[in-house]
Amino acid sequence: MEVTRDTTFQTDPDLERIEFVAPADRTRLRYGSSVDLVAFLATMHLAEAIRSSVGDVVYLIADSLSGASHG
Repeated sequence: MEVTRDTTFQTDPDLERIEFVAPADRTRLRYGSSVDLVAFLATMHLAEAIRSSVGDVVYLIADSLSGASHG
């Protein structure tokens, strides 16, 4: 499967928020505490989080590392 910025996390309609723990941990380990994927996802309803894309996470990381805020 090719993963692009448009790829969403919507792979299973029964996906629960706990499924985001592993990517959140890997993101924290790689980029430190300035990138808080859990807090980002916590601002969304579950359906929104599942529809979020790889690009959304890329923008979160870039904004967090640059200190920018688009919220």
